[in-house]
Amino acid sequence: VSNMVSDNSSGDIPNANLSLFEESMFADPEPLWERSAIRHIAKVTTPTLVLHGESDSRVHPAQSKEFYVALRNRGVPTRMVTYPREGHGISERKHQIHLQHEVVDWFERWMPARPTVASDDASASESDAGTEQDAVNGGN
Repeated sequence: VSNMVSDNSSGDIPNANLSLFEESMFADPEPLWERSAIRHIAKVTTPTLVLHGESDSRVHPAQSKEFYVALRNRGVPTRMVTYPREGHGISERKHQIHLQHEVVDWFERWMPARPTVASDDASASESDAGTEQDAVNGGN
């Protein structure tokens, strides 16, 4: 959920936030807005992978799109992948496998494994330290 104010009226459980906040959104939207990711988008610098089911009735796909567009506009490396026919959970096996590959690829790109080199190993070369990945603004 990127925007708790708009999410409050677009999901399949419109009163879900009443268990989290003292007042309804219509009585006092400020607590929901203050806790919305989009409210704090200017602070985001972490490369972000956004995954969403296109038929999600719990959290409308527009929530992911809003977050993705805001990150792209701010120059944050981001990628959005949506899955047709999928709801709040990804259930089709082909999509589950694709999602797992997306996550692994994202981590390998932005958090590459670096071999551990013992400090007393005089034979270690620069190539043993690993290489830095190129930062690219991805997005589909």
